[in-house]
Amino acid sequence: MTNSATASLLLWFALLPVHSSQDELGKITKIYVQGESPAAAQVRAKLENGFQCLELAPERKGAEAVLQIHASETGALGMLGEKKNFALVSGLLVNSFGAHLWDFTQRTPGSGIERAVDAVLKKLARDCDCKKRLKAKKNSPW
Repeated sequence: MTNSATASLLLWFALLPVHSSQDELGKITKIYVQGESPAAAQVRAKLENGFQCLELAPERKGAEAVLQIHASETGALGMLGEKKNFALVSGLLVNSFGAHLWDFTQRTPGSGIERAVDAVLKKLARDCDCKKRLKAKKNSPW
């Protein structure tokens, strides 16, 4: 390949529009929740009623993204030898092609899976810019 052909090719790639996962996150509203844990069921229940600008897609086919939920409760010994329990809830959001869009893990003390689920959903809504989207919808004449 000649230098001019290489330069032309590089210029062509440089001019391609760049789509970040943040751009894609800002457009997602319908989410399918994958997982059979109690945490996944809680996420489904919250999205079913609408959680800020996000809603549940009952089937993967109609979803704009898939949220995989993993949860566990684990214990560890504290500094004084006492047992401390923690709840971990992780969310991984992928688009319809399986490309990674977002992930977050919340650890809460005790057996607080519900608090961890709330934290994961709030973080997702914040990263999807729900506040801005809801404000724009409220101010829209349509």
